[in-house]
Amino acid sequence: MKKTVSLLLCAVLILGALAGCGSSKSAVSATEMSAASAASVSMSEPVADVEEPTATESAAEPEPESAQETEAEPEAPAVVIEYPLEGGYTFDVLYAKPTILDATIMSGLDYDFSEVYPDMVEATGVELTWQSVSEQAWETQISLIIAAGDYPDACADRINYTTGNIGLIEDEVMLDLADLLPEHMPNYYALLNSDQAFADCAYNSDGSMTQIVSRGSTFINNGLNVRQDWLDELNMDVPTTVDELTDFMLAAKNAYNLSNPFLVIADLNIGLNRAFNVKAEGDRMGYQLNKEGGDEIVWSGATQSFRDYVEFLRGWYEMGIFNDDYLNISNQNGNVQSTYMSGNTAAWNSDCAALLDDSIDGVPVPDLKLVDDSSTNISGITDQEKVAQTGHMMVFNGCENPEIFLEFLDYFYTDAGNLLANWGVEGRTFVYDDSGKPTYSDAVWADTDCFFFLLRSAKYGLYWAPCDFDVNLMIADYTPEQYEAVDMWVATRGSYLCYPPNFQLSTEDRDIVNQYEADCVTFFWEHVYKVIAGQETMEDLDATVQTALDMGMTEVIDAYNHSYQDYLAQHG
Repeated sequence: MKKTVSLLLCAVLILGALAGCGSSKSAVSATEMSAASAASVSMSEPVADVEEPTATESAAEPEPESAQETEAEPEAPAVVIEYPLEGGYTFDVLYAKPTILDATIMSGLDYDFSEVYPDMVEATGVELTWQSVSEQAWETQISLIIAAGDYPDACADRINYTTGNIGLIEDEVMLDLADLLPEHMPNYYALLNSDQAFADCAYNSDGSMTQIVSRGSTFINNGLNVRQDWLDELNMDVPTTVDELTDFMLAAKNAYNLSNPFLVIADLNIGLNRAFNVKAEGDRMGYQLNKEGGDEIVWSGATQSFRDYVEFLRGWYEMGIFNDDYLNISNQNGNVQSTYMSGNTAAWNSDCAALLDDSIDGVPVPDLKLVDDSSTNISGITDQEKVAQTGHMMVFNGCENPEIFLEFLDYFYTDAGNLLANWGVEGRTFVYDDSGKPTYSDAVWADTDCFFFLLRSAKYGLYWAPCDFDVNLMIADYTPEQYEAVDMWVATRGSYLCYPPNFQLSTEDRDIVNQYEADCVTFFWEHVYKVIAGQETMEDLDATVQTALDMGMTEVIDAYNHSYQDYLAQHG
């Protein structure tokens, strides 16, 4: 069942969060994004279950600070925890309720709303009481809670603390969980040892641990789309280069009197930036590993590829391919979907569901090539196979029974707990298909309130639980046409511009970033927008870059690289 397109858009946004090394419920800073790996997963068939050690398997005891072999041969865990836990424990958990959930079936409810929450209590012997904060007020409220020092037992959301995750431990806000894992989270501990990339996301750079995170597989579920019906009417082929796309935009603009042929949004993250191998986002400065190689973090704003991208958009603006209103179009306010559904847009960057909307005849477009470059250059993709922090838990300092709480969390890294968290209970919320893989039951599919995967996961699973997230949840209702679109986007994304891996800034380096970054962000993007609109020249952009560097971006980049080199010294 289709609901409002704005809600579908929100689902797309959350999917983006699920695919990176960070929380699914709050923004991820550039420094907390994980390194990209070139994983190309065919989507012609549903994604296979993640081939990973099960909860009854483990590997040798790790040294958190040193590099481990990824996907090591598992061994039996040294400690076996018996469930349900005895004692009748209850823990208070703080969380930011995702707006998309609060606006639909979970309005006014907490996570014990889940159909399988009673099953979890029976299986683990642990109950949870939830303290919810609206997603919009999270940053303010968590600051007040920390300032007051009156903590619940745990937190199910990321905290953007001034001095980072390490600072949360140093300031005695959160517990360091690293030394507790071998005895109280043996299954999770084993998984960290078998998957180094995942361990790098879980441990802080000093070997401490602030949060218990989830693991999952990432996949590409969105890309550039154009109006197939208009291509047919104009007797034009699906564009494969930027120039061909431009020709189609101009033809559609003239033929259909379009005021906004290409849907550009305020952060410039429109899919087309892949042709220029640059990550362009308006809410942060776009830190990335140097695409020329080497262990160096660079600021994309100072790269030639970003300059080329701005110059190209400036040309499109002059041609009227997008209009003055683009600064008011964002993924956050739900007007992306409504804009293209209005029939005034010939191309947009979206997910498969939007591509196949009943009222729009769209077609997926391969990642575009520059006419002077035969290679496919991609950025902004963090396809880190089997590494996705889809949820996490932090334990506040003052929790009376942190060991018991960790043992409770470890249940979700057993076979039974992982299945419960993802799919619920066999026979009620899921069944096994002919290939032996879980799929939702008829009763779930009949629930029209749960019209996309996140709602299904919240009502018929344990959305909040750290676990090995099963990507099949997201694609359970994909049509053959959607698989075909995903296959195209995956196949054409040949090279990847990596983010820095998940590392923490030192206290000193974070102080430098906090001192300079915000002002540089504001200044830089004010002038980028003016250049695109023709109010300033490309030479002015060069001067803007230099001014931003002089304002403190040089110090910011140096700070990132300083902490990154410390990270490499420990992790290799």
